[in-house]
Amino acid sequence: MGLAERLVDRFGGLAGVLGASPAELRRHVEPDTISAFKMLREVAERLVLGGLARRESLSSFSAVTAFFRVRLRGLPHEEVWAAFLDKKNHLIVVERLGRGTVDHAPVYVREVMARALECGASAMVLAHNHPSGDPTPSREDIAMTKSLAQAGKVLGVTIHDHVVIGAEGVVSFRASGLL
Repeated sequence: MGLAERLVDRFGGLAGVLGASPAELRRHVEPDTISAFKMLREVAERLVLGGLARRESLSSFSAVTAFFRVRLRGLPHEEVWAAFLDKKNHLIVVERLGRGTVDHAPVYVREVMARALECGASAMVLAHNHPSGDPTPSREDIAMTKSLAQAGKVLGVTIHDHVVIGAEGVVSFRASGLL
């Protein structure tokens, strides 16, 4: 078995290899290879994000999740991100809201809404990953999303969706009736 096959097997796929921490990769490859992996992940993210930025609007579930799948799949820790949108659903900015542990990433409603207002967003799409691979939303995920949606109603910021990315697929709060 070659190095590439061993890495894919060890990290559960190419996304896992590209999302692995430098410390974990050091056990298997040289520093130059680690740098190349990080560069590949960044290139993939920029290609997908560039495609999102050129779209007339982000009305397609697949367009939004494509970026978040590239960004979040295979990471060893949870990250929460948001795509902030204007009135016509044009992308303003995509930002990481929080980085956490293997099963939790703190997100504060007040900070998220402050950022939405700061960048002039009237809507957003939230996304986070589950390193376990199972994209099923937790009770905490559901409660946090409901709190954001309630605050958004008061402030005029719509939460279009919250997607959870896992190795086993993607779950949309909107499609699941959770939002």
